[in-house]
Amino acid sequence: AESLLLTNEISEAKKEAERALKDARESGNRWAVGVTLRILGEILSQEMKPNWLQMEEYLRESLRILRRIRARPDLARTYLALRRLYDRAGQSAWAVDCHFRATSIFDELNMTEELRIDNDQETKQMLENNEYKYGFVTDIEQEIIPKGISEEVIHFISKKKNEPKWLLDFRLNAYKKWKTMK
Repeated sequence: AESLLLTNEISEAKKEAERALKDARESGNRWAVGVTLRILGEILSQEMKPNWLQMEEYLRESLRILRRIRARPDLARTYLALRRLYDRAGQSAWAVDCHFRATSIFDELNMTEELRIDNDQETKQMLENNEYKYGFVTDIEQEIIPKGISEEVIHFISKKKNEPKWLLDFRLNAYKKWKTMK
């Protein structure tokens, strides 16, 4: 699921993560449940219309499980995912708390390189999303779709262009054929 997320195949990643979560719960593997819940939370954050409450619920449950079994590296990664959620929701106090907890764990485990990489990605996103702060603003309606190609993106673009169903089917079949060529 995580590799599918990295290639922006969001719907496939979500299906795979949900299957992995079911398997992990059935087998009683608490570590796998905790990690999969974190990954599901990160997948939800990449959807076109994220379900923020579901995302927070997955991440909080992941925290509870990973804290109980003392899986500290994965606990720190979950705190970082929760920090990103709170940053996007404008909950800066909670975001700072999560960042502090993650930093403390990474420092304690000498995993500062992973934290630096995550912070570099956050800085890049912040610069990309930075608003002009000198007064003149033009509000332009826009819709943002995730990077990459997936069936969701094809459906979205086809709907925006008011394409006929036969053309959408043609594009979906071409996409499926292209996926088998990889």
